[in-house]
Amino acid sequence: MTGGVACGSCGTGLRENAKFCDECGAPTAVTGDTAEYKQVTALFADVVRSMHIAATDPRYIRKEDVTAEDLEREKDIYRAQAAQTGKPAPVIEKIVESGLKTYYKEVCLLEQAFIHDSGKSVAQAVKEAEGKVGGPIKVAGFLRYALGEGIEKQESDFAAEVAAASGQK
Repeated sequence: MTGGVACGSCGTGLRENAKFCDECGAPTAVTGDTAEYKQVTALFADVVRSMHIAATDPRYIRKEDVTAEDLEREKDIYRAQAAQTGKPAPVIEKIVESGLKTYYKEVCLLEQAFIHDSGKSVAQAVKEAEGKVGGPIKVAGFLRYALGEGIEKQESDFAAEVAAASGQK
């Protein structure tokens, strides 16, 4: 870190002349009205904070982030489905692996088809943006809100409330 300059995204100290934060991957030298800045912000507006996350509801950033518990659950589901076909064990394992590839494309952000160009994945769109700005871009996280999510409906017995309010039992 030089001169006390910190990343605007995560607060980590930056190296002198750093284009990207070593900790979170945020662009540091790509600011203002430059073409590179506009390309990077457009990509992140499309992917990280916009309709791609809302539309596809990813649970993980990359396939390496999938928990062992979720992975085993999915494998068990695919094994059970494949076992019903009566195929031999080696074929069943290939079916399971194929099913996992599909699962990753559903739940991992970087594996998903890019909503604005279904011919490429989000990872490919990020890679293209890296080429345009001349450095690595790291998707470090995302946050998705859904209407009504987290609101708990309070369960109550209306008749009991009326009886309690009127002093009856």
